[in-house]
Amino acid sequence: MNSLFLDTSNQICIGLLSEDFEWIEFKIIKEKKASKALHGLIQDILTTHRLELDEIKNIFYISGPGSYTGVRVAHGLCEVLQWQSFDVYSCRHFDIPKLLGISKGSFASKAFKREIFLYKWNEGQTDQTLISEDEFDTSSKEFYTCDVDSFPNFHSTYKLIENHPQKLFSLLLENSSKSEVFYYRSLDEEFTKSKS
Repeated sequence: MNSLFLDTSNQICIGLLSEDFEWIEFKIIKEKKASKALHGLIQDILTTHRLELDEIKNIFYISGPGSYTGVRVAHGLCEVLQWQSFDVYSCRHFDIPKLLGISKGSFASKAFKREIFLYKWNEGQTDQTLISEDEFDTSSKEFYTCDVDSFPNFHSTYKLIENHPQKLFSLLLENSSKSEVFYYRSLDEEFTKSKS
């Protein structure tokens, strides 16, 4: 049976996978209103490939990082699908290089409020922080990102997903991967009064 891939954390990315986790279709849509577009995109991909939703075995989605609204669209839909007995698996963008065997690296994405989210890993150790955009050196080519519009020199996690579907989705399935939704800040930190 086929599998469906969804990501609304930064932009809309949708894909249909074969039983062997090879892409039948993979596309990125620059639409910013995922809540309006996602259902129609799922219907379109199913119709194009003459499938019914009950012919989908697994749902894979990206659980962050991203805005509250963006991340919640795919997560909320996947919760509903899970209630309907679909098998649902997830990971975060910054997990993807590690899952694909890259043992050391850094991930960056814009975190709103003129801050950059940084995530670093080295073997089993990880570190994450938020820094000011002014402090961040964007000329580095050693970073991964899900935000290639902001960081065109960085390695794209979307390219990793597109180029390594068999390894990535096999691992998510094998590990029953279900990552919690990841935002850049807690709600208290996100909605505090400005200090100015």
